[in-house]
Amino acid sequence: MDARRQGGIGTFFGEIRPRAVAVYCRCVPRPPVRLASPATDWPKVALIVETSLAPGREILRGIARYVREEGPWSIAHEPRTLEQSVPRWLRRWKGDGIIARVQDQRIARALAAVGVPTVDVLGVVEGLPFPLVHVDDEAIGRLGAEHLLDVGFRRFGFFGIEGENWSHRRGDAFTRRLQAAGYGCVSYAMSRQTARQERWEDSEKELAAWLAALPKPAARRGKPAR
Repeated sequence: MDARRQGGIGTFFGEIRPRAVAVYCRCVPRPPVRLASPATDWPKVALIVETSLAPGREILRGIARYVREEGPWSIAHEPRTLEQSVPRWLRRWKGDGIIARVQDQRIARALAAVGVPTVDVLGVVEGLPFPLVHVDDEAIGRLGAEHLLDVGFRRFGFFGIEGENWSHRRGDAFTRRLQAAGYGCVSYAMSRQTARQERWEDSEKELAAWLAALPKPAARRGKPAR
């Protein structure tokens, strides 16, 4: 008997749907199953980036975000300071590349000895054989000056770090932009040791005196907090 007459249209489709699905499964080939590649096939990257300072931690967060979106990578990393020697395991590590904050020539030589492609993400050592990924220090200084000019300041100071090329580049660009607009800038340079809080108490009063002596109202451009 016609199923449509006995049980209605719903019964009819209820009877033929399982058959149709079974026929479809037999006729249409299943797509091949893609197995996740083993970790041994992932690019092996060592991160020689400090966890003791905020800029290093932000770089690590950015790398982690990239790996989540574009990875996977096999990452080798351990907590460290910026000045700390490269870890011992790096000498026998068999990897594909290194991302590093190269603080001095000693670290640079140790990284070069590994013999894999290396990228510097600090930029304080000149003449390295590694490509550099770094912020535009001159643009930071220039844009900082333009912002302060736009909001109406006419007296300016710059707080920098002695011996840090990034600080010199920012200070020079900051001052040049102000001079182009017809204004001067009073600068104060703190020693590298003091900036790393090894001799902070020795220079705290000196810095406070410099700030107090700035003509008011004054705008100050300085190093970012770490």
